[in-house]
Amino acid sequence: MSKYPKGSKNKWKDLFSSKDEAWRTPDYIFDHFDKKYHFNLDAAASPYNARTKKFFTKNENSLEQDWCKKGGSKKVVWLNPPYSRNLYPWIKKAFDESQKGCTVAVLVFARTDTKWFQEIVLKHAYKIYFIKGRIRFLDAKTGKPSKNSAPAPSCLVIFKNNRQKHPIIGGEKIVKPKS
Repeated sequence: MSKYPKGSKNKWKDLFSSKDEAWRTPDYIFDHFDKKYHFNLDAAASPYNARTKKFFTKNENSLEQDWCKKGGSKKVVWLNPPYSRNLYPWIKKAFDESQKGCTVAVLVFARTDTKWFQEIVLKHAYKIYFIKGRIRFLDAKTGKPSKNSAPAPSCLVIFKNNRQKHPIIGGEKIVKPKS
């Protein structure tokens, strides 16, 4: 006997499982924040989904690279990390790179209950933008929207070397263009 009633679906089983960890950020989200920060390096991309001219691919193993060095003189990094259970090393790397002088923007689920959010984001983020609604990410290769919105709300975490005592918390009204 199934542990779920007949006709119901286990909506939670796919929460952290995806055939692909790589999702492209929709243009309206990236463009909104790019106007503020002027990104010049995408730290986790492919030739299909890179948001900037300079980027690191999976084969280059971004976690072992110097983001500030590749970012050049401007050093403003965009990171939409692989969406998997193991975000801690990505968040830690973003913070570490910010301590070298980069500004690093990380688009992640707003999972305030996770170890990485509690130990790194809350203690070291310069600013956290909570994004209203759930993002419908794009297929990394085709650029087409996914069938469903993300399973959780998202936030953009900014790491900078000159952090105040507490992160600045903000919401952003991001207008999605009408299809």
